[in-house]
Amino acid sequence: MRFPNPLIPGFNPDPSVVLADGVYYLVTSTFEYLPGIPVYRSTDLLTWTHIGNVATRPEHAGVDEVVTGGGGVWAPTIRYRDGVFYVIVTIAMTPRGCVVFTATNPAGPWSDGVTIDGVAASTPTWRGTTTARRTSPSPGYTPAASRWASTWASSRCGSTSPPDLEADFNLMAKAGFSVIRGQ
Repeated sequence: MRFPNPLIPGFNPDPSVVLADGVYYLVTSTFEYLPGIPVYRSTDLLTWTHIGNVATRPEHAGVDEVVTGGGGVWAPTIRYRDGVFYVIVTIAMTPRGCVVFTATNPAGPWSDGVTIDGVAASTPTWRGTTTARRTSPSPGYTPAASRWASTWASSRCGSTSPPDLEADFNLMAKAGFSVIRGQ
């Protein structure tokens, strides 16, 4: 199969895709612009239809005071589990920080989002890794353990080491997940 380049024309950086019930859904960065975090739908990975946006109101993303070219919605990640879509995103240079939005319909409406306490806004890269001294979450479901986990990467002087995951576990507990702490 040959894919067009770009996959979705126009301003659609940092794509993240999830397969849910035989349909692909994709979200992209929107930085300081609203409506934010567009959601696209496809059944073949070639033809994409814009079906809605995660951030439809200024308070969703909190980007009112963000300067052009440096902050806002960076590299959202979309996931699906048990009939619920999750978008986790860093909203850089804002009080929102790292936020998780949920919806049962990817076209919306989306929740107001829950901020992950203790995780500062950062500048993530597409693969969930980061630029110096910054962190970016990438949630995933662990079927063997039947629980959600979030991986973090941070770069300090060229080495990669995971930061404390306490903030992540607290968010999952707030969202109603059973958090299993083990060794």
